[in-house]
Amino acid sequence: MFDLQDVKKARLRLGITQFELAKEAGVSQSMIAKLESGRLDPGYSTAQRVFAALEQRRMSNAPKAIDVMHSSVISVRSTASVSEAVKIMRTHSISQLPVQDSNVVGLITESTILKHLNSLGSRVGDIMEASPPIVPPDADLAVISNLLQFYPIVLVVERGTLVGLVTKSDILNALV
Repeated sequence: MFDLQDVKKARLRLGITQFELAKEAGVSQSMIAKLESGRLDPGYSTAQRVFAALEQRRMSNAPKAIDVMHSSVISVRSTASVSEAVKIMRTHSISQLPVQDSNVVGLITESTILKHLNSLGSRVGDIMEASPPIVPPDADLAVISNLLQFYPIVLVVERGTLVGLVTKSDILNALV
């Protein structure tokens, strides 16, 4: 949350004018100017509206899944053999594949395959893991980052169609 002394700093960091902040908070521009200069001690409800406007703007400026996702998703069908999945992984230098029939049904990873070394002739659907988390394209990176602490990838689905995926390295690349 913000502190009253930080309103100007937060506004400048977001790249908005006093007028824009005032409009979004439902107060006057002169009130924002006085608040930022320390000449005004606003009431609780006014301060809350200013803080809410800053937070709303911060959230709308935050990177989303669509900004960092891989949009060319390579997947495998559940009916494919495990050895086919291994060939796809090697060809594309990837360590995991979403399993997709008419929709996403699971995930196969190098670790999964190593656990089932005797299953190279089996179908992917016989050894696949549960589907990783699915988020919409406008999901915040903070949410995705939390999910990636527990899952190797996060899938991005729009209107029932797999449109991308996000990995830990995608999040790290977005930070630099």
